[in-house]
Amino acid sequence: MARIEHIHLRLEVWALWKTSGGTLGGTSSLAMWQTEQVDCKSFRDLMSGTINDDECEATDQAILKLPDPLGETVAMYYLFDSCRTRDKLRISASTLSQRIDQAHKQLDVLLRKTPGPDAGKLQTWATKV
Repeated sequence: MARIEHIHLRLEVWALWKTSGGTLGGTSSLAMWQTEQVDCKSFRDLMSGTINDDECEATDQAILKLPDPLGETVAMYYLFDSCRTRDKLRISASTLSQRIDQAHKQLDVLLRKTPGPDAGKLQTWATKV
């Protein structure tokens, strides 16, 4: 799998946020997750800092914008695990890997920040202070 590392890390944080209630304790944006038991203990052990709700909400919205079946696949992969995702979607490891790769590429575009008014200008230390 040729994943994009910053997208992978963002999705791991999103999964932790989602399992802790998401949207500040509101309901899940995908009805299918309301009946599923999600195990993200490894994420909780990994993450010790605070979670940016705005960033997680943007990630959640970007996942919803992914075409079928990428959105469902990437959500299941990060909320559950590879084996459970393959079994539930009845796909091979190769297909799962291809879908995750495609989702990472599309999320990278969807989550890219638009350049600000200072884009392309020479930044000096004096302007940053």
